[in-house]
Amino acid sequence: MSLGNEKSIFDESQERDWTPIVLATIASIVIHLFLYFRVSNMRFDVTAQIPEKLRNTPVRKIVNFEHVRQDPLKSYKDVKSGSPEGAAPGPMHADEMAQIFDQPAITFSAPPAQPEAVDAATFKETPLSEITPEAPVWQPRQEVVGIVDRIVRDDIALLPRRELFDIERVAKAPDYAPAVPLSGATVQVPMDAPKEALSLRLPAEEPAMPEPVVPAVAEMVVTAAEATPAATLEAFSETPNEISEYRHVDDRLSVYLRVFQPAGSDPRKYFRLEIVPSPSAQLPIVGKDIVFVQDASRSLARERLHFCKEGLKEALGTVSAADRFNVVSFRDNATFCFGLDWASPTTANFQHAIAFIDSLDSRGDTDLFRSLKSLTALPRDPARPLIAVVITDGKATTGITASTRIIGEFSKLNDDMSLYVLGTHAKANAYLLDMLAFCNRGRQDVVRSDRWSIPGAVKELVESCSQPLLGRVKIESDIASGAEFFPLPSANLYAGEPLVYYGSCPRQTREMTLQVRGEGGDAKIDCMFGLDFSRAMAGGPEVKSEWARRKMHSLIGDYARSPSDAKKAEMRALGATTGEPIPYFGEL
Repeated sequence: MSLGNEKSIFDESQERDWTPIVLATIASIVIHLFLYFRVSNMRFDVTAQIPEKLRNTPVRKIVNFEHVRQDPLKSYKDVKSGSPEGAAPGPMHADEMAQIFDQPAITFSAPPAQPEAVDAATFKETPLSEITPEAPVWQPRQEVVGIVDRIVRDDIALLPRRELFDIERVAKAPDYAPAVPLSGATVQVPMDAPKEALSLRLPAEEPAMPEPVVPAVAEMVVTAAEATPAATLEAFSETPNEISEYRHVDDRLSVYLRVFQPAGSDPRKYFRLEIVPSPSAQLPIVGKDIVFVQDASRSLARERLHFCKEGLKEALGTVSAADRFNVVSFRDNATFCFGLDWASPTTANFQHAIAFIDSLDSRGDTDLFRSLKSLTALPRDPARPLIAVVITDGKATTGITASTRIIGEFSKLNDDMSLYVLGTHAKANAYLLDMLAFCNRGRQDVVRSDRWSIPGAVKELVESCSQPLLGRVKIESDIASGAEFFPLPSANLYAGEPLVYYGSCPRQTREMTLQVRGEGGDAKIDCMFGLDFSRAMAGGPEVKSEWARRKMHSLIGDYARSPSDAKKAEMRALGATTGEPIPYFGEL
């Protein structure tokens, strides 16, 4: 069948129908004209979606535009024609300027006459009594300002408020109040001065000073005529008991020293110090003050809190008859079982503490810093080591929550409290717990197994600090040795657990003097040791690595107390030279 006579739908030669196009164009023009004239002035009410407070707030215009219909300069009339269309105004008369500005006329005075130069020879011939000194230039005095208004709440401030007594200001009081009356007093002169100087007295025309209250020590003032070496020693010498209450008991402690000298170009050598009680003269176990601190916030599950309470009740059995104790629970604040005081180990007090422990429940937020800070309000006895056993997961949820800040702020507040910390599970905040213990004379442990092992971990941690021998331990070396050792501040000395330090000193150092001080009961102990590195036992490379690890922890603690980029750079430099990684660097 032929299709030659039929038109294809794809044939472009067929005629187009323009009628729809014309009608659509006319309709579009009509619609646009309608919208232009009818809708252009219409306002759409979108303010209903804006809050009432914002709708009623006046809008402040940044820039205002106004139409100026006439040149402001044309308002000035022409001087000749009086027409405002004249030229711009000319210069203003001096009288008119004076009326506008009303400024006094500036007058210049001649500079003061300069004194003539004094000839050196003339000056030498002039008697000293005829020379009149120039009056000193008046200087304003600083005033003592007392701030009496409380502008910061006491519960917000990190440090306790210190109240100062109001000091009454005395009008025209002298700037200097001498210890002895100046009128007629003998002036001290060198021993080799002429005899005429020994009778030198103050000028009689000196204005009389008000008589101060002379303390008893003023009777010990020695005049120049009596200032002999023997008289001076007799007047100002001190007996050893007056100088220090500490006594040397070198036979009560023993020190063991191991030294590691790396091969190569290392400019330092490394050592391990171990301080233990001497077998021949045992130190007695002293009474301690111990506080058990339990986290009872909702972040600690009730199942784990149950086993923590069981561990605490077992730990109460380690409190000896010479000890004092307290139990504290904390959430957003701390609750003390016996208030801010210590309880003696009696049956009634133990029963009260057990009932307090059984009442604990998991609820509320965790303000760890505020709770730890409250421990510093407990009474202190220098003869008793102060130990805090803290059981927590280390998750601060309110107050100060940054771990670095908690570590730094509490370490600055704490003086001599030893902090023993137990993490309740493997996901506890290891950085916070580890550094809190390291920076505060203590030890940290984490329960990494199931919750049934919590009671045993609590008991083991408490037993490690249950028999103190010395508290407030301080260890120092002589400056000449150039030695440094860690950890500092030092932990207490306990029975069965030696004090271990790792240190370093320059390679050429041969000797080191070591001083160990501490307090145990009524005794104050000061031990001095002369250590000879050539006679020390040999140590291995682990001595250097342990020193590097403890120094890195010390740098992290310093950074937490006072953050700075320089301390971070020191950490990086130590890691680069020793190969020791920087622990918790991401937490900083």
